Amino acid sequence: MDKMFEMMKSMMVKLETLDEIKERILCVEKDVKQMKDSIEFVHAEVNDLKDEDEKTKRSDEENRRKIRELEDTNQRRKRKHNDVKQMKDSTEFVHAEVNELKDEDEKTKRSDEENRRKIHELEDTNRRLQESVVDLKPRSMRDNLLFFNVKKDEKENTTEKIYDILEQNLEIFYARSKVKIDCSHRVGRKRVSQRKPRAIVVKFNYFQDREQVRQNARKLKGSRIGIAEQFPEEIEKIRQTLHPEMKKAKAQGHRVRNDVLSMCWKENPEDRPDFQSLRDTLYKILYCKEISQTSAYNEEIVNGPLKSNVIASEEDVNENELLI
Repeated sequence: MDKMFEMMKSMMVKLETLDEIKERILCVEKDVKQMKDSIEFVHAEVNDLKDEDEKTKRSDEENRRKIRELEDTNQRRKRKHNDVKQMKDSTEFVHAEVNELKDEDEKTKRSDEENRRKIHELEDTNRRLQESVVDLKPRSMRDNLLFFNVKKDEKENTTEKIYDILEQNLEIFYARSKVKIDCSHRVGRKRVSQRKPRAIVVKFNYFQDREQVRQNARKLKGSRIGIAEQFPEEIEKIRQTLHPEMKKAKAQGHRVRNDVLSMCWKENPEDRPDFQSLRDTLYKILYCKEISQTSAYNEEIVNGPLKSNVIASEEDVNENELLI
């Protein structure tokens, strides 16, 4: 019995142990199930975390891209700000330059006005001086005559040649004792290829002697020697423009009064006539009702450069016309 009891007791202990084991197994299974559920949850969490991590990575890349864009934008903004600042400084500098230029322009305008005033005064002074010079020129030439086509010799004495012409051609006897010549010389530059002899300008001591010689100039007709009064260029220019009209009038058989040419000079510069008024006066003297168009109206002749009075007078002598 005792054995049986012991066996029963041992069996009961074993059964209790089995129950405990069973309970433990159940607990372990429960724990394993919980662990499995937990592991599955963890796997789900890990997958979610991976997805979140991917999203975070993409978001980080997008954020970094945006940050780079913002940095670039910020750099551009800074550059634009610097450019705007430089433009502002440049604009202020330009405004300052413009103000300085305005001041300089005002000064220049005032200076130009002052210069124009001075130039006007100088031109007026120059005009008066020229009028004075033109007034003095004929006075200094009043006692002068020009002799053309007088043969030139080596080591010649022009005064002796003139005395020979006065005594032999103009029949002013004893001219060496009656007519006093202050000086004489050839005019113009000497040229080797010059065919015609240069004219001789003669200054007489007395105006009466000069007039006596001039009034006897017609006796030189046919001798190729000519005599002409000496005029300044300003007067000679008007005489040259009027001369074609006189030639035309002579060709038409009119008698031309030489005192018309003397109208080229007046004591007062304001009283000196221009070419048109001289020409009209000439035709009034000739009693012409109409004034024809002639070469003298050519602007190149009226306003062109003046030939020297020596050349013009030589041409007149070649045409057998005496300018007296």
